Amino acid sequence: MEKSKILILTPRFPYPVVGGDRLRIYRICKELSKYYTLDLLSLCDSIEDLNFIVKNDHVFDK
Repeated sequence: MEKSKILILTPRFPYPVVGGDRLRIYRICKELSKYYTLDLLSLCDSIEDLNFIVKNDHVFDK
């Protein structure tokens, strides 16, 4: 059976995971990813956020 899909909307890009709200978003999504396929739509605080390369940690599908 295929996992249901969820679009996660966040006020901040959760990478790099460096504590605070980013860590909270990441941990919640990591747990949800066990049961659902997650896509991420996130606002970015800076150009550096856009250029951050996310390793494939199997939390988000896109």
